[in-house]
Amino acid sequence: MRKIFYFIFVVILSSCKNNNSDTKTVLSNLVLPSFIYEEEEIIVNALRDSTGFDPSLDTIYFRVFIAMQDLSQRQGYIKLEEGKGKLFIPKGAAFLSGSFYTSEDIEVKNFERRIYDRHNNKEVINAYQVHTNLEMMEKELSNHPNNLAIYAKYIQELQEEAYFGKLDDSVVQVEAQKYLGMIENKVSLEKASDLYAFIILNNYAKRYDKVEALLLEMLRKHPYSYFSKESYISYKVWSKRYREYPNETKIFLDSISRYIANNIPHSPIGVANSLSSYRKYYSKEDIATNAQYYVDNIDSTFILIRDRLTKYHLNAKNIEKAREFSIKELQNAKSGQWKVMNPVPARDRRGGANRGSYIGFSYQLLAEVNESEKDYKQAIKYLDSAYISYQTDKQNRFVSYPITQALNLKANIQRRIEKNDQALQTYETLYQETKDDRVLDSIQVLFKETQQEQGFENYAKNLKERVENKNQEPKKLAANFSIKDMSGYEIKLSEWKGRVVVLNFWANYCLPCAKEIPYLNELWRETQTKDIIFLAVTKNTPLEVTRFAQRQKEMFSFSILPNAKELADVYDVNLVPTQIIINKKGEIVHRESGFGGNIDKLKQVVLEELNK
Repeated sequence: MRKIFYFIFVVILSSCKNNNSDTKTVLSNLVLPSFIYEEEEIIVNALRDSTGFDPSLDTIYFRVFIAMQDLSQRQGYIKLEEGKGKLFIPKGAAFLSGSFYTSEDIEVKNFERRIYDRHNNKEVINAYQVHTNLEMMEKELSNHPNNLAIYAKYIQELQEEAYFGKLDDSVVQVEAQKYLGMIENKVSLEKASDLYAFIILNNYAKRYDKVEALLLEMLRKHPYSYFSKESYISYKVWSKRYREYPNETKIFLDSISRYIANNIPHSPIGVANSLSSYRKYYSKEDIATNAQYYVDNIDSTFILIRDRLTKYHLNAKNIEKAREFSIKELQNAKSGQWKVMNPVPARDRRGGANRGSYIGFSYQLLAEVNESEKDYKQAIKYLDSAYISYQTDKQNRFVSYPITQALNLKANIQRRIEKNDQALQTYETLYQETKDDRVLDSIQVLFKETQQEQGFENYAKNLKERVENKNQEPKKLAANFSIKDMSGYEIKLSEWKGRVVVLNFWANYCLPCAKEIPYLNELWRETQTKDIIFLAVTKNTPLEVTRFAQRQKEMFSFSILPNAKELADVYDVNLVPTQIIINKKGEIVHRESGFGGNIDKLKQVVLEELNK
């Protein structure tokens, strides 16, 4: 049974610059303080509680998230010495949340606190909390009447409720229009927070041409403001989803992203875009600079950015810098520092990357460094170490991707140094791991390069047979279930023996799930006359499903099973979309997660099972 640590802790103001009675009360009361002020240093204490937790252990950390009044964020962690650690609250802080955890078995105890303005002792709520309801908005306007940004945060909260099916989309549009009328004459274009509020409200009022003009104005007047970044993100996300002609948004985003990359590459938007799909517009040097800034100033705990940073330095020919980072990542992975920097509770770690994956990826980075220096022998050794490490982490549901990367890189190096027989063996290993026919395409190229193309077909047939025989495993019977669809009709798996069953697990927040719908509908139409049933399974409620359907251009053409959390648990589905195929005997014959732009493999298995 998992041992759960509950931490009793206090946060004490160690700097008493404010001589008011509230501060004195906090200092005399060993509970969570009611007041935390900006520009103050606090002491974080973890005290022994009834579980016998020992605060003197050196494996206790405190992860902190601070939301700033300018919409920026600060994230990091501190190590507690004898159960204590110091934390400085920067000027302009608005909201503090944090959690205690250990590096061994990460279980957290969370808390959150709003920050008080040290000059007037008023609570700073403004537009920077995770959630802002009507009561909070009114309280903030009472404390800070000129903070128009609170309207934007409140309307964003309404939009989130609509997105998850709790409100109708039209309610958000009406409310946005109402608040626009209230603030339009108060907005100062010289004030970034005002312009931000104006953009957000116009965005949710679906006045997209107006938003685009205001975004350009924001970039001209406030290019380095985080308000610019958040305005841009809001437009990008919601106009693409709700605009009648989303291609218009795509054209504008492409144009404005080029402008950002060319003129303000190191602005908050520039940092975000250079680490996303828009990185194609940035120089290698700008990408490396932005990645370094992200690690140093935004989130030192985000290990994926640290890994990317190594690659960016490599691409920019900063070989020694790349080597330094990759060696550091390997040390962090071996020592368990990856858990400290990116803590995930044990209960949520199932199916995710663990020690083997982190070590493997670090070896892979080192291999790329050595490849760039043409030290191919050492690069291959590191790739072998990476592959061995990945093998120890097969519970990671995503491990096939780095394995594919590592083995492909190894084969490419072997071809480059004309070790073609070794490259062929590497491709064979890769095919055994993935059973992906694209590996056969690479092998065919290798046969062509060595002028042996005529022997490829027999070789490929033999390889397929060997892999199929080697990986032959007893099929697992699908767990029976009984669950009602959207119309209340009860679906029982036991009644569908003799037919192929396709279970598609999805969720209303999952964009790939939505993109996959037309492909699944097409396969459903093609096989309607066959012995097959398609079921769209979701944990969402019927109301949430209905709201989701209202904003989709195309919804599932087959039965939807809502409220299916227990069914997802029975089939061990933690990632959406996930497809499971059950054959006519009631055996699970195929399972895949994610959507890569087509469902070719799913279709192939369905047709094969129908023809049996």
